[in-house]
Parts: sequence; structure tokens; C-alpha cells
Amino acid sequence: PTVKELEEMRDVAAEKGVEVLMGYNKNVCKYVRKTREFAATVPGSHVTFVSNNAYENTPESLGECFERNAEGMLKNMAIHELALLVSFYDVTVENIESVTADKEFSSMQTLPGPSGKEFTDFDKIKFTIKTKTGKEVSVAADRCGGTDSYAT
Repeated sequence: PTVKELEEMRDVAAEKGVEVLMGYNKNVCKYVRKTREFAATVPGSHVTFVSNNAYENTPESLGECFERNAEGMLKNMAIHELALLVSFYDVTVENIESVTADKEFSSMQTLPGPSGKEFTDFDKIKFTIKTKTGKEVSVAADRCGGTDSYAT
């Protein structure tokens, strides 16, 4: 829909007292389906979902990103991959056995945003979740990794 159409939908919803929620879900992405199908044919396979953004790897670019997305990388960027883990890998708070950070890959910085205020966030993160039901899956997210998301 166009911006005008979205604004009209917003106005109608407000007029009718209806709460409208929007989201982005990767459950239906072709690469997710194909990776899951392939992994199902390989005993003992391990899937990693990778999410990338194309920010420049500079303090100015990342500082702006950290300020604009102050909720943090997990809630702003990796949330889509976490939703996949909930949908397809039995990941729930009650079912997590362990979370293992990949400290070699992961990086956290404190940088000033355009306002001058400092923000601390990950510029990249990778971790593996193992469930009590024996499923294991990884997530990697990189603010400066490029424009493509994929799974391996």
C-alpha cells in the first residue's frame, strides 16, 4: 500500500477504535523453507540464521544506528530470527537448556549518537540456543554485514 492508503487505514482504525499491529515475519521466506527442508534430510545438521544490515562500519554510522534503534540489536534486528526459533525449533523460555555466545564473532560498542548521548549495543552478535528437547540452532546478526539475510 501507498503512504496515503496506510494513513487512510490508520484513520479508519482510529475512528472504529480498532488497534492495528504490524510486523515482519520470515516464516514464509523461501530461504527459510529451503534451509529447513534441506536440514531435515541431513542427520545431525545444524542451522544458523544470518541477518545483515548495511551500515558503514564507522563510529558515526553505528552511533546513529544505535540511537535510532535504542531498543537494541536483539529487539530491533535479531527479533525476526528469534521468531523463527520459536516457530520451528521449540524455543520457549521454559524450554531453553542453554545459550552459548560466540565471543569471537560478537562485538559490542559504546558510541555517541547524533544527539551526543552515548549508546551501547552490539554491532554484531552470534549465539547458539539448545533446547531441553534436544534441538540446537544458531543466530548471527551483523549491522555491517551487507544487505542479505540467509541461513546455512
